[in-house]
Amino acid sequence: MLTELENEIVERLKLIQLQNIVVQNIPALQSSYAKAYDNPTVTVSIASLKFDKDRTTGVPSLQDFTAEITCHIQSRAIRTHGNIVGIYEMYDEVRRALIGFKPTNFKNVYATGFEPLYFNENLLGYVATFACVGMYAQDNSFDCPQAPLLQETQFNNA
Repeated sequence: MLTELENEIVERLKLIQLQNIVVQNIPALQSSYAKAYDNPTVTVSIASLKFDKDRTTGVPSLQDFTAEITCHIQSRAIRTHGNIVGIYEMYDEVRRALIGFKPTNFKNVYATGFEPLYFNENLLGYVATFACVGMYAQDNSFDCPQAPLLQETQFNNA
């Protein structure tokens, strides 16, 4: 479910029509996380899940959760300058693409934050956060072992 959500967000953001912008999933290997990109880049990941109380008392059990989605925005400019797309313009496009978007099996996406991560002489990084609500339902296809948890044992104290 989370992989599908992340992929849907990436595909939605790939529709942004900004010059040379790269949209990608978070890299699979940690060694690639801090890589500086040549083009302005948006990297999407699922940051966290927050669970509500179980909202049923019977079977099947249903539980709502909020998925927090982060979009790490990297560019060499805070504002668009020449042919370099700036962080602010990228954020505006990301926000427009995601607010109200309804991923499969989730409610509409909404914005929750936008803040700087780092500034250095070559690269600026901001994180835009969004969220959407999903629901887990009891999965009856998961079979628990049927063996008894306790066994009766007799000891002979001779």
